[in-house]
Amino acid sequence: MPHRAVIRDNAESTKLRVVYDASARAYDGAPSLNECLHTGPSLQNELWNVIVRNRFHPIAVAGDMRKAFLQIRVKEAERDALRFHWIKDKSTEKLEVLRFTRVVFGLVPSPLLLNAVIQQHLESVQSEYPGNVQEIKNSLYVDDLITGDTTMEGAQQLKHHAVEIFNCARFTLHKWHSNVPELVGDCTDDEPSFAKQQLGASSAREECKLLGLKWDKGDNTLHVSLPSPPATLTKRGILANLAKIYDPLGLVSPAMLEGKQIYRETSEMKLSWDTPLPEGIAKRWLKWDKNAPDDVYFPRSLVQYQEPVDNIKLHAFGDASIHGVCAAVYAVVTQFSPFCNPFCNRLQPSIGVDDSINFIPKSVGCRVSLNIFTETHCASLNYMCCHTIIYEHLKFL
Repeated sequence: MPHRAVIRDNAESTKLRVVYDASARAYDGAPSLNECLHTGPSLQNELWNVIVRNRFHPIAVAGDMRKAFLQIRVKEAERDALRFHWIKDKSTEKLEVLRFTRVVFGLVPSPLLLNAVIQQHLESVQSEYPGNVQEIKNSLYVDDLITGDTTMEGAQQLKHHAVEIFNCARFTLHKWHSNVPELVGDCTDDEPSFAKQQLGASSAREECKLLGLKWDKGDNTLHVSLPSPPATLTKRGILANLAKIYDPLGLVSPAMLEGKQIYRETSEMKLSWDTPLPEGIAKRWLKWDKNAPDDVYFPRSLVQYQEPVDNIKLHAFGDASIHGVCAAVYAVVTQFSPFCNPFCNRLQPSIGVDDSINFIPKSVGCRVSLNIFTETHCASLNYMCCHTIIYEHLKFL
C-alpha cells in the first residue's frame, strides 16, 4: 500500500499523520487492495438518526475514541493481506516487506471490524451497565459518541460510565464537548476520528462540530452555512455550489428549493457541464444566490429545560406543488414550547399534475416521522394528509 505524510502545522499534537492509499493500483487494470477485500455489512448507526436523537437531549455530551482502529489486532494468519514495502537503506534502495498487526485506517472493511468489536464489547457489559449500554449503542457513529441527557446528574453519570466501559476494551474517549462547561474535558486536537474525517469536520477548539454540523456550544445552536461566493455560471458551477451545503437534517430545504429547481432545469435543457448558462437562468441563479442567507441557525435541543420529559408527541405534514414536495415534522414536548423538527425536501419529477404528485410528500413524511418516532420512542405520532391511501402505505413501513 502506498502511503504519504499529511502535515498539519496548526495541530496541537500529531502534526504529522501517515495516510495509506488502499485504492492505488500497481498498473492500469490491476485490482486495488480495497477491490480485493470484502466490505461487509454496515453495522453503524445512520447519521441522521444519531443527530435527531441528540436533539431530544437538553444537555449534549460528545466525544470520540483516540486512534480507535489501532486498538484492534489483526490475526497473524491474515496479516499477509496487509503488506507494504519500506526502504530500509536509502543508499541501496533495498525494500523490506512489513505487515500491519492492527486494523488499517483506509481499508474498506475497517469500519465493519471496528463496529463489530465495539458492539461485541458493549453486549459483554450489558448486565453491568444496563441503563447506559443501549443509549451508548444508539449514540455512536463509527468512533464518535454523540449522546446526552435531560438532567445534569444523568449526563455526568452517562459520561462517567461511557469512559469506564470503553476503557475496559482499551478504547480511550477524549476531546469532550458539551453545552454545559462542567462536562467539557480535554479538547486538544489529537488525530481526528474516522467519522470527523469522513464528514470533513474539524475538531479544533474554535470550530466545534457535531457530526459535521457547526455547533455553537454557548448558545447551544446548530447552523448550516450556505456558500457565499457566487458559483461559476455553468451547470458544473451550480452543482458544485449546491453540493457544498451540508444539511443532513434538511432544515434549510425551503431556501434550497429554488436553487435545486434551477439546476434541474439546466439538466432538462441538456446543457454540457461547462457551457455558460442562458441569460434568463443566469439571472435567476444570481438573484437566488444573492437572496439566500449566509447562515441558518436553529436550536440544537428540542427540549427547553434541563429536567425530565413526560412525553413527546410528533405531528407530521406533507404537501406538494408542481415544483417540489416537502414534509415537515414538529415535536411537542409536554410542558414546554414546541420546536421545529427536521424537514425533508425533494424535487418533484416533471410528470405532470396527478395523484402521484400528492402521494410522494405523504410517503416522504411518513418515513421521516416514523424514523423520528422509532429513534426517540415518542408517546404518539399524528400524521395529517388528505389521501386515504397513505394509511394503507403506513402498514408497509
